[in-house]
This record gives sequence, C-alpha cells and structure tokens, in this order.
Amino acid sequence: MEQPSDAMTRSSADDALAGKSAACKLGYLCDPFVATMLVKSHGAVSKSMRKRQPIINRGYYARVEAIRVKFTEFVKSQGERKIQVINLGCGFDTLSLEMLDQCNASGRDMTIFEVDFSEVVHQKAEYILQEPVLSAPLFRNELAAPSTAAGVRECMGPPSSSSSRSAHSRASWAGTVASIGSSDRFNIIGCDLRNAPDVTQSLLAAGFDPAVPTAILSECTLVYMESRHAAALCSALGDMLSASTPAVWISYDMTHSQDIYGKVMLRNLSSAGYAVPSFTQLPTLTAHQQLFAESGWGDPSARVQVPSGGAVNAKKKNYFDSVFKRNAADFLVRKTLVEGANEEEEEEEGDKKGPQPSSGSENAAQDISVAMDADVDSDVQAAPSSNPLPPAGQGAVTPHSFGKVESITMLQAWDMLVSPEEKARVSKLEIFDEIEEWNMLMSHYCLTTACRNVRLPY
Repeated sequence: MEQPSDAMTRSSADDALAGKSAACKLGYLCDPFVATMLVKSHGAVSKSMRKRQPIINRGYYARVEAIRVKFTEFVKSQGERKIQVINLGCGFDTLSLEMLDQCNASGRDMTIFEVDFSEVVHQKAEYILQEPVLSAPLFRNELAAPSTAAGVRECMGPPSSSSSRSAHSRASWAGTVASIGSSDRFNIIGCDLRNAPDVTQSLLAAGFDPAVPTAILSECTLVYMESRHAAALCSALGDMLSASTPAVWISYDMTHSQDIYGKVMLRNLSSAGYAVPSFTQLPTLTAHQQLFAESGWGDPSARVQVPSGGAVNAKKKNYFDSVFKRNAADFLVRKTLVEGANEEEEEEEGDKKGPQPSSGSENAAQDISVAMDADVDSDVQAAPSSNPLPPAGQGAVTPHSFGKVESITMLQAWDMLVSPEEKARVSKLEIFDEIEEWNMLMSHYCLTTACRNVRLPY
C-alpha cells in the first residue's frame, strides 16, 4: 500500500520532533528526553536550529498541553487501575518516555504501544537502545521519589538509570512487534495505519489487553490517510476493545479546509509533496466528530459542542462581515508568507526560493486560516442534541457505546483547557502580538475526544 507521498509523511516525524524541541528550548514545554532524541534524529537537527516565530512555538505548546489535559483527565478517572496507551503515528515523539518516567515515580502501572511505519519505529527503537537517557524510563525504578505532578507535563529532570543495564537491553522483533525494557511495558509496532486488520493483529500480538482501560492518541496522524482508511481504523480498534472497557480517543488534526486559509494550507502542503486527503474529506468539526461517531466511537446523534466564550459561535450571516473576513484573511496570508520568506533567507544563505510549506506535523505561520461564517453555521445548524451514557448501573453497555464525541477548535481548546496560570506563564516567554493570526491559526486545527464507558470533564 506504499504511496509516492509516504516518504514525505515519514519525514514529518523529524518535523514534529524539531517543533517540540524548539518549544522546550524556550521553556514552553519541559521534556528531559527530546534533546537526546533530536541529536539521534539527524534529519531534524538542522531544522531545529531555525528560529521559529512565537505563534508557531505557542501553537505547538497548545497542542501538547491540550492532549496532556485530556489524557490526565482520563487517567484520573481510572483511579489506581492499570492503563494502556496506544500512540498512533508516534514518530520520534518522546511523550511515551515521559509517561513511563512519571509512572516509575508514582507507581502507576501503564503499558504503552506505539505504532508507525516500520522504517520509523525501527529507527526509533535503535535510538532508544543506543542512549541510556532514552532507555532509562523503560525500566522500573523503585528508588524514585513519588511524583508531585499530575499528567505528563511536569519536567522530571534527567532520569537516573544504570547505563550498563540500558546497554544490555535489546529490542526483540517478532514480525512487526518489538518489546523494549522490563515487563513488556513499552511495545513498538511497525504497521501501515491504513491497514486496520494488521494494526489490530499486531497490537494483540504485542500483548494488548482489550479489557484494560485504554487511551488512544493520534496527533496529526489521521489527516495523512483517506477518511475511509481512518474510519476503518476507528472501527477496528473499537471492535478490538471489550464492550465494557473504559476508553478515550484523543485526536488532533487540521480542519476547515474550504476557506481561504485552508486552501492556502492545502496548496503549500501539496506543493511540498505532502498528501493530506482527510484535510479536505473532513472539512468541518462536524465531519471530524462523525468520523468517530459513525465508526462506532459514539452515538451518531452526539452534538458538536460550541461553548459560550469559545472562538466559534453561531451568528447571523452578514455580507459585509464575511467580505471583511475574507479580505483580512487574504491580507494575513500574504503578510505571513512574506515574513516567512524573509526569515528563510536570513537563515539559509543562497536560498532564494521563499518559504517552504509546513509538513502538517507542526503549526506553521503560513498555514493559519479562518473559519468563515458558512463553515460555522453549517457546524452548528447540523448538530443534533447530545446523548450521554446512561447513569452507572442503568442499562446494558453495548459494543461501541461511547458516551460522547466532541470536536472543538484548538482556539476553543486554548480557552477551555489551558489554565489561567499556564497562559500567564507562557505569555512571558516571548513577545506575542500576533493575536489575529493566532485566532486564525488555532481555528484551523481541532481536538476530538471520544469517550467510551467513562465521563470526563468538558
């Protein structure tokens, strides 16, 4: 099923790692593993040295923080129970190492399954095996002090581990699956996510337990495949889970491809060789929600929530307002492209070709966009009423009986999920005056949360 664009899709693993590293260097995020992983991933080193605009750094922070908040809510909902995590399209991200490092300190039992192209995960396994800093979290550390942090954001500092113990660890590949570390806590799987049966078979072969509470993460992953393949993957993973298993799927992707900025995003990505079919096939919040709902991850009549105070609000169409928005969007596209070209020329001598389009794996300034009134109205008007899970103990739990599927823009996620204290901290890191660009950028990425047999705070 190899496609001509797959090589570029695989290269986005380097782009995402470089984006996280840049955010860490400036203090947006704290990750004791990303710098070491970046050194190992030679393709990302040069990119990571480029100066990124504040809007890109803050955008990357927002996506990591929003996912962290929703994941932490799920973990808390399960008390002391064992948790499983499936990270789809994991790339070279070090989130799993952060999770295991904190589990070592807190004593929580967690098993992680990472899935990506075979070429990517084989390389990642080698990086982890070659560096004691990266392999240390894979071994339980009974002497670690209890963690005072909730979730996976707080910086734990460099993990302490015997380099000799890490050096003697090996990844034993059985077909597409390898387990690294102690007690099979970290499993890395090489699969094409477009082949849903292969994914589920490999997960089960790696020891995935359908009855254990599970969090599934897909961070700018589904956009790289056809929506029919994404739907097949959603259905297959839902079928794999037991009917009563508490589970959540947290997905971050691009949206609103049909307005001016969305079209600019698509043009930039296409000209760079990236194929993002689901960007156009899932053009609205409703479409993202229905992908999960109609694949069995929730009631198809679940309503797209548009909370008061969020960025996307239903409002009466106004011709003058729409024209003004379109003109403003066109101006900001041109403005950002010119600024991007100047930055590239300063950083790369002799490069006169202007800005390179985003890979889609990181928030790029030239990719910012705005949701037009028509998009907003179609999302709100087409949204039926919600249908949450019945109270505990009432009614039978049927297969795929998810309580709720919600899709919100990242601007709404920023407003609702990032605490005032975090906003205040982040605001001090860089001078930030790109408010209108920020609103547009964040309106074109979305966070979807599908809950099954579990209720999470909004």
